[in-house]
Amino acid sequence: GHESALLSRELVTIDTEVPIPATLEDLHVERVALCGNPEFLALLEELEFNTLLKRFGDLSVPKVQPKPSTLPETPEQAPPPPATGARGGAPALAVSEIPETEPEPMQVAVNLLETPEQCERFLQSLPSGTPCGLAFAHDGGHQVDLRLTHLAISGESGRAGVLEFKAKNPTPPHPDNRQPTTEILQAWLSNPEVPKVVHNLKQVTQILASAGIELEGVVGDVMIAAHLADPLEQRQDLDFLISRRLQFRRPETVTEDGPQLSMFVDEAATIRQRLGEDAVFIWALHLRLTPQLEQSGTWPVYRALELPLAQTLARLEQVGVSVDVPKLNEISNEFEGRLNELRAQLHQLAGEEFNVNSIVELQHILYEKLRLHEQFRIKPKKIKLGLGLSTNEETLEKLAGHELPRTLLNYRSLYKLKHTYLDQLPTYVHSRSGRIHSSFNQTATATGRLSSENPNLQNIPVRTAEGRRVRRAFVPSAPERVLLSADYSQIELRVVAHYSKDPTFLAAYREGLDIHALTASAVFGVAESEVTREMRSAAKEINFGLIYRMGADRLALVTHTPKAEAKAFIERFFQKYATIHALQERFLDQARQQGFAQTLLGRRRYLPEINGGGLAKRMAEGAAVNTPIQGSAAEIIKLAMIRIEQQLRKQRMESRMVLSIHDELVFDVLREEEPELRTLVQKTMESVIGLEVPLVVELGSGANWLDAH
Repeated sequence: GHESALLSRELVTIDTEVPIPATLEDLHVERVALCGNPEFLALLEELEFNTLLKRFGDLSVPKVQPKPSTLPETPEQAPPPPATGARGGAPALAVSEIPETEPEPMQVAVNLLETPEQCERFLQSLPSGTPCGLAFAHDGGHQVDLRLTHLAISGESGRAGVLEFKAKNPTPPHPDNRQPTTEILQAWLSNPEVPKVVHNLKQVTQILASAGIELEGVVGDVMIAAHLADPLEQRQDLDFLISRRLQFRRPETVTEDGPQLSMFVDEAATIRQRLGEDAVFIWALHLRLTPQLEQSGTWPVYRALELPLAQTLARLEQVGVSVDVPKLNEISNEFEGRLNELRAQLHQLAGEEFNVNSIVELQHILYEKLRLHEQFRIKPKKIKLGLGLSTNEETLEKLAGHELPRTLLNYRSLYKLKHTYLDQLPTYVHSRSGRIHSSFNQTATATGRLSSENPNLQNIPVRTAEGRRVRRAFVPSAPERVLLSADYSQIELRVVAHYSKDPTFLAAYREGLDIHALTASAVFGVAESEVTREMRSAAKEINFGLIYRMGADRLALVTHTPKAEAKAFIERFFQKYATIHALQERFLDQARQQGFAQTLLGRRRYLPEINGGGLAKRMAEGAAVNTPIQGSAAEIIKLAMIRIEQQLRKQRMESRMVLSIHDELVFDVLREEEPELRTLVQKTMESVIGLEVPLVVELGSGANWLDAH
């Protein structure tokens, strides 16, 4: 956790002060033949670069002259499309057609489309009704800075057309002055009747938006399709999918001197060739993955949910969210003072000065000097550092009967807020937009929940007063605007009610009763009118914990009760809600029989270890219960995001969706549009899907995210 991260940062920090007896000019590499070069081969052998050694040491590489490709003058002269079956038939790159030995590299004729006539002829020559693979190259890595440089199009194996965009200005010219080629291409890309397939639709949408082009007719994103077909696989980059799904290898660039490193190759020609191949591969991957999604039943969630969501997220990211940087700096300075005070307090409690952030020094204080593990009769987890005893949060909570671990927990919480959020968030503010543009990922979790990075906004703490202060720094983009928060109320418990049909849960949500108070009454054995605030708070932890099969040890920690009492809570909970226990057993039985867990809309999470043993089996059992609940809740808010964004665009409103954080959506709202948007958001979110119990959305608005929540 925290300690490992600090140690890792220290270990990987590059020392930039090492004296190097050379200048950049000394390191300049002249063009040199590498194949068969004895000095180069000796270096590769010394460094054990065996793959490169095999490639450049083989003198038998054939010398190939690239074949010029010509563009057909008329559509009739174009090569005939391959025979097709359902949805365009099997691609020419089908696995069954690939020999068991190393396959030959594919030959793709890439045509550079330089004139309007060439562009129009190529587009007309594409097979009608067959999805076209599109591949893009761009400048810039940030969502706001993306600029289209190349576009490749292919509708069949072995042939692709490539367009280059050399203008430095990413803003398209006025429609009256637009180049004919751009007009032809934009009309084709915006035509919903032309089916198109891409890799990474979210980024493609952002790239084309920078050129003033709106992409329509998208029927596939092979990155999302691959994720749905195999949610356990962490990689969905195009090169990996080509190798894994098509079992194909990239052709090497070969010259008279043999295989060449990229620095010695005609970069422009290489980009065009590679991009053309990418378009063909994307087309082939779509034809390969489509039957798999249809057979598994995940095709509806792919087409109706994930594809439109990608474009919704693209626009959300490009809008970004505003933050008050001076406010962040002010809170950071305040926290630094409090951290200094807490450090001094920890030194006093320990009776000596020590590095509070050092795991090894903290182990000495806790386990050698104070021997707190013996005092509280706990057995810390084993780690591979120092004394081998953990100092993580869970361990410190068990030792929190002593003031030093309690103070250390406060210190770490404040330290994380300062260094992870207060100090880092200002560095993510884009220089031109003045906003933070987080990246929201569709393919990072097996349950289907969204994650975010650069920065991660999903994990900003909200349970502590200090954590909530971070949200106060998120503000509207202009004085005439406010932030509107729309938060699903207890959506995961409502999904449980839908699945389990538990009479108490159904009645509570249908009649607007307090489910946490009902649970508190049952587990504490008191009348509902006698439930205290503390009892309700504990019942809330019990409700959300036990639907995911939380054990007695963890429940004792989160409810701050002895383990024996936590066990009694669990027994009384399942006596009251026997149907929820039956639901969990049903989820487990289905996973054991089918090998996967499934959400309401049909997303699958494969669990190969479910019938195994040990820790892997227990984790798979947890996933079998978590996925239908968390995954279904995630699908509901995704549907709401798509519908709301469609309405905002249809009604040409100036308000924008700027954040999606678990069960909450945040909008940057024009004040005069707030009443209309409130109605639109609430109606859409509460009616987006029909469950056995009603969905309820809590709305709030304010001058910052905290006030709106």
